[in-house]
Amino acid sequence: MVSKNSPTLKSLQELKEAHNNMNGDIGKVSSFYNNWSDLYDKDVEEQQYIAPTFSAHFFLAFQKQVWQNPSDFHKIRIMDAGCGTGLSGLQLQKLGYTNINGCDIAQNMIDIAKGTNVYQSLSGDADINNLSAFANNQYDAVISCGVFTPGHVFPDALRELVRITKKSGFIVVVTRRSYYQSTNFQEVCDTLKQERLVSSITKQEGPYDMEERAYYWGIKL
Repeated sequence: MVSKNSPTLKSLQELKEAHNNMNGDIGKVSSFYNNWSDLYDKDVEEQQYIAPTFSAHFFLAFQKQVWQNPSDFHKIRIMDAGCGTGLSGLQLQKLGYTNINGCDIAQNMIDIAKGTNVYQSLSGDADINNLSAFANNQYDAVISCGVFTPGHVFPDALRELVRITKKSGFIVVVTRRSYYQSTNFQEVCDTLKQERLVSSITKQEGPYDMEERAYYWGIKL
């Protein structure tokens, strides 16, 4: 049933303005996505949001480049950071991955993701900027699609994704071009390399939605 509090998003510009108005207030972010959860899949489909599909295929291609042990290729332990309703997890499952975990700031989104039967475990109330509930070196790989957005998740959150990833692992992150251009995302990436917290970072441009393209980042620890 659609919540009567669910926002009606008339355009992607309206969504961007809503993100900017959050100003990093986790309470506002959580409330916004909890209220949007019932309409989320329908709305993003209308926006031709192809990023979850593209990111899953990018994930597979990047793993082929960096993963050392082919025997456990599809069994790696993955964290879908900011999993939402499970769109990226579903695409990963279609590609053969079986050990996927998820977390998100919005519990209502998590409840919908549970219905996909994709995830081994799901955690709500998870702020990607501060994943203090998650231990170091826990996952073989992390994917984060549609999460690094203005007023929501900041570039420094990359450090949290690195922290929870095993030293032999890798990370895939998707950023809109506008987010990349308006933040210090590149600077954070460069600093992570300088500090030798990651060994390599690659970037590929690809589709995101009907209005914008994105950068797909492959980060090897």
